[in-house]
Amino acid sequence: MKVNFFYSAPYDKMLTIMSNFDYSVEQSSEAKKCLKEIEKSWRKVENKVMKEIEKTSKLKFKGNATCFLVKHMGYNALSHPLTIKMNNDYNKFNDVLLHEMIHLILVQSVESKELLYSLNRLYPKKDRSFIAHLPLLLIERRVIENLFGDKHYKNILKEDNEIEGLREVWEETNKLYNNFKNSKIGILKFFKNELANK
Repeated sequence: MKVNFFYSAPYDKMLTIMSNFDYSVEQSSEAKKCLKEIEKSWRKVENKVMKEIEKTSKLKFKGNATCFLVKHMGYNALSHPLTIKMNNDYNKFNDVLLHEMIHLILVQSVESKELLYSLNRLYPKKDRSFIAHLPLLLIERRVIENLFGDKHYKNILKEDNEIEGLREVWEETNKLYNNFKNSKIGILKFFKNELANK
């Protein structure tokens, strides 16, 4: 599994205009320069991140992914089409991409319908964002801690707590985390067991 980075001027222009900013020719040059640095930074961690996501989730990526880089949009990232806002802090960019890659593996999984069934039964009053992010954050925390340490996870948690809706998901994630971490089972089986034990 490899992430191929791509810059599309029309796509960037469209999102820039939709975000009420002016698009300039310099933006294209800036993005292409940033793309080279982002790619260099990501390649240093890509293999170990992808392997750790698969190992932790017990799921497999299906093929390579294309990641579009843009200057302006309402979110930091979209998982489909995989689009990330430019960031000169390459470690932060890598954290965002890691998060989006977990979204991708969960969506690609044949078992995702079974996972959604378990989550909807366990959390019938929660919205789609909560349901989508709960398994993701369990995987993300374990991947981050295993590869980059507890301090890195705490920095991400601090930033995510500022994002509307994610604080509540992190609270539930952290209640479940020790059971998930100690179980050594994949995300699908974990929530099936949670449902069976309800």
